[in-house]
Amino acid sequence: ASRSETDGPQGELTVPVTGTGRVADARAVSSTVTTGVVGVGSSTLLSVPVANDGDETLVIRNATTVGGDDGAFAVVTADGVRVPPDERRTVSVAFAPTATGERNTALAIGTNDPDGATRGDLGGIGAAADVVSEPASVAFGPTPTDTRVTRNEIVRNDGGAPASIADVRTTAASADAFSVVSAPTGETLAAGESA
Repeated sequence: ASRSETDGPQGELTVPVTGTGRVADARAVSSTVTTGVVGVGSSTLLSVPVANDGDETLVIRNATTVGGDDGAFAVVTADGVRVPPDERRTVSVAFAPTATGERNTALAIGTNDPDGATRGDLGGIGAAADVVSEPASVAFGPTPTDTRVTRNEIVRNDGGAPASIADVRTTAASADAFSVVSAPTGETLAAGESA
């Protein structure tokens, strides 16, 4: 670019002027961020790193989940985050599945980058506990009156999420003739764990 200045009655003086534009340049550090298995009704945080490859401070104006199973994901922190040149910051997204199975969505991050929103994919797996007992039924056989007979039952979590054991009791038609001697009440069984 050039600029002209009048130098009195002698004419014009031309002075060259140059400049370099400065812009922020947002980049999702990973195109896909996933979490492992999360129990239905529980939640976990995903950290989505955003880098500024530009030479001006990047300002994250907003972040939203778009499409897919976006109801299972919620942006926790993003708005107003400032990222200096050549640095990274994190956008936090909560994953709280309401059903079992894989859940996926996209994350759109609006910034002051002139190229527009930065996008990344999010994923997680919703799982539920599945408590079973072995054997499924217990036979005591003929038992004389006023005689105590004990049988063992194994409680196992066959599901993909932790199971909290709140109560263990008999449910037979004549339940008053039976009692639970010991039980894992108050314990939490991890997926695949037995008590």
